[in-house]
Amino acid sequence: MFSFKRPALAAQFCEALSGNVILDAKSGMFLAAPRGVGKSIFLREDLVPEVIRRGWLPIYVDLRADRDADPSLLISDAIKSALTSLDCIPESVTLTNALERLNVLSGKPIVLIIDEAQHALESSTGINSMFGLKAARDYLNRSDESPKLMLVFSGSNQEKLAHLLKHDQPFYGASVTPFPLLGIDFINEFTSSVNTYLADNNQLSSDAVLEAFKLVGHRPEMLRTILGQVAIDGESKNLRTMLKDKTSEFHRQVWNISTRE
Repeated sequence: MFSFKRPALAAQFCEALSGNVILDAKSGMFLAAPRGVGKSIFLREDLVPEVIRRGWLPIYVDLRADRDADPSLLISDAIKSALTSLDCIPESVTLTNALERLNVLSGKPIVLIIDEAQHALESSTGINSMFGLKAARDYLNRSDESPKLMLVFSGSNQEKLAHLLKHDQPFYGASVTPFPLLGIDFINEFTSSVNTYLADNNQLSSDAVLEAFKLVGHRPEMLRTILGQVAIDGESKNLRTMLKDKTSEFHRQVWNISTRE
């Protein structure tokens, strides 16, 4: 199964979190990108391994994983789960106390990654948890030493994610960073992988796949779906032409510009 890794980007983000580069994200990193562009996969499969490699402790929470659950509970449960693996804790412990205890017991800086963080805005307790994380960050990072708590927030709705940065919200003063979309490096590797399953006289070009990728908004899964449909019908028509036709059709459907309107 094809898998594309972005270790250099993960390392760059970690440097920013620790404040070692021009992009200083010690106050928090806020990454925005549309759904389906590979943001969550990057966080889980690239950023978390890089965090571990550096000797830091990652905690990953997806606020979209259970839409019926209160976001504040998802966050506190993830932190408490990490802590109870090292020590028992009282039920009423605050986020600051829990994170401080986790830092002391593990002996590691903590990187808390909250995916789809904008869902915290859907309840007062969710918003309060954001204020709690800001307080924990300020307390644990109160010295001039390397940060003990680093925060990463991602969101598929940039406007809602940016709401957390307004003057009356917990992370006022921070800024939203556009999450880098997959580009030509991904396309070259992906195309090469796909071509291993195709006949020698019906290979896809990176340019054709890149054009299709742009039309579907740089969404890898949508690209795979289209290529799967193309491959099924590939005997009757040139694959490159079919790829362009199916992608254009898909583009019209998704962006509501089909001939029916």
